[in-house]
Amino acid sequence: MELVKRGESTSARFDAATEGGQIRFLSHDGAYELALSTRSGFNGWNMPDRTIEEFEANNHNWTRFKERKVCFQQQAQGPG
Repeated sequence: MELVKRGESTSARFDAATEGGQIRFLSHDGAYELALSTRSGFNGWNMPDRTIEEFEANNHNWTRFKERKVCFQQQAQGPG
């Protein structure tokens, strides 16, 4: 994604790193656009299926930035 002034083109760096079309969202004041595009090499790629546990861990990681990430927490292990 790249933020540009309304109606302006995205940078050459952004264009080189992406492929396919762009989707643009206009800022509330109308002065800027948020341009979104697919990263080069990932056009047509879809997320693989995930378990409910993987979904919940990912959701936790994206909604609780200040907390420890689930994937890095150690599970307490009992004896033997």
